[in-house]
Amino acid sequence: MPVSPDRQRPRRRGLECSGIPTAGDHEEMRGRPDGRERVMVGIPAFNEGRRIEDTVRRVLRQGVTSVLVVDDGSTDATASVLDRLAREHSALAVLHQPNRGYGATHKVLLDAFLDSDAEWFVLIHGDGQHVPEEIGLLLQALREGADVVLGSRALGDMLAGGMPLYKYVGNRVLTFLENGVFGTDISSFHCGFKACHRGAALAVPYRELTDGFHFDGAFLVASCKTGLKLAQVPVTTIYHADGTSHLRPIPYLFEVLRFMVSSPWTGGRRIDPHRTHPEPPR
Repeated sequence: MPVSPDRQRPRRRGLECSGIPTAGDHEEMRGRPDGRERVMVGIPAFNEGRRIEDTVRRVLRQGVTSVLVVDDGSTDATASVLDRLAREHSALAVLHQPNRGYGATHKVLLDAFLDSDAEWFVLIHGDGQHVPEEIGLLLQALREGADVVLGSRALGDMLAGGMPLYKYVGNRVLTFLENGVFGTDISSFHCGFKACHRGAALAVPYRELTDGFHFDGAFLVASCKTGLKLAQVPVTTIYHADGTSHLRPIPYLFEVLRFMVSSPWTGGRRIDPHRTHPEPPR
């Protein structure tokens, strides 16, 4: 898989919640010897008409097997752009749905992954804040034995990438609090660039997680609490001056606080490793 040009990067972090057998313990979940794994990329999109075409075209150039974009009820040009791209690229599929929310869209993407013949899955946003050429960094971590991989902006320089100061401070404070509550060592709970293999998607009870914006953090916590091995690799921070965020800070803050208080994993508790959801019927 193509990767971004060499640059000075902080060392990646690994976090292994050991002691519970996981899908990652099975050899068939590892990379193929020839490095030709079937990789599906999922992209959630909501009113991303200005940047979705560039994102999708760059993802398609990474040599992945298939790409699925879920349009979550966009009211701008997103739908028409995606339909045109799907006619041009056989590897691209597009699903249009009424607006259901950030987390709900991720669940649709994960369901589609489990219903496909892909072995590995990558989640990347359609708003241009992630670098598709860095997909290869996450896939390499899967090859090296990770079950779930977080592309973490916090392991790089978020402020240099244009993150507003108030978002940076909020990110750091909430991450500190969540690590304390859940007994984890996750560099950032608030980044949507992730990868996993099929066994990990089966092990994490993602359908029980929030339909809101804190799906990313909840998925990472659930991954650890099911005993999966989480790798964290540094990725580039990109904030566009003309970008529009759909996240409302105050409701998001309360969603995170509610998760910390009501989560079954608060206080470092784990969940039953056998509490998994079955693979969808073919």
